Amino acid sequence: MTSVPKVALKLVDVRPDVVAALKDAFCEFEGVEIRRGNILAAASHAVVSPANSHGFMDGGIDQAYRSFFGPAIEGQVREACRRRPEGHLPVGASAVIATGDPRVPWLVLAPTMEMPELVAPQAAYRAMRAALRALAPVGLRGDVYCPGLATGVGGVSPTDAAAEMAEAYRDWAEKQKGWEALKEAYPLGSRLTGVVAHRAPFGFFVDPERGGLAIVDLGIQHTMGSPLPKDEQRWPALSDSVAGRVVRYREDGHQIDIVWEREANG
Repeated sequence: MTSVPKVALKLVDVRPDVVAALKDAFCEFEGVEIRRGNILAAASHAVVSPANSHGFMDGGIDQAYRSFFGPAIEGQVREACRRRPEGHLPVGASAVIATGDPRVPWLVLAPTMEMPELVAPQAAYRAMRAALRALAPVGLRGDVYCPGLATGVGGVSPTDAAAEMAEAYRDWAEKQKGWEALKEAYPLGSRLTGVVAHRAPFGFFVDPERGGLAIVDLGIQHTMGSPLPKDEQRWPALSDSVAGRVVRYREDGHQIDIVWEREANG
């Protein structure tokens, strides 16, 4: 059995065939709860909306969300979609909306389609992956309730949709386990050593000895009272060995911020 901490995924759907398919596809994952019922009656903390890319909430489960959270939620959702560089929220992307509801304060947008239409089974994978990846940047930890994805208007069979959702969860879980192991290897305040892999105007990237990716950032160096030299020629060159102190984790990109120890690096 595979167990992933911090995010408790709850799959809830009114259709018995969808629930049966989800139970079969997710059987290997310890801690993923699957039940038949009204997702809004069961939910707490966060619910996933398989909204279309433009945020229209006039059908399906999104209409139920609109009725539950109030008409203003659709305006918030559509505005979040419009703010994207593309002018809409593409399938495979996600956003998190504060609902103002005390029991379900978060709505996770993860479109399965650009507009109401039939979609391929892979849309369920992309939406599930996007929903899970949306949680870390805003620090969401706790119960996340999700219906079957793309099984309504999308027309994907429950078996295919469940298999795609489980595959997305499996891929996400493996990356999370690797990230948690990396944080254990490099606790906050510990010393990290590695080699410079890339330089950029805002700092440089380091390949740590134990894997992962670390960043020496101009802003963080300045905030920590150890600014980088103004002359970039005095920065470490590519492949140079460097050392630094771990000061922050970037949960969204699974990257570690370090403060470069200039004296230790010569």
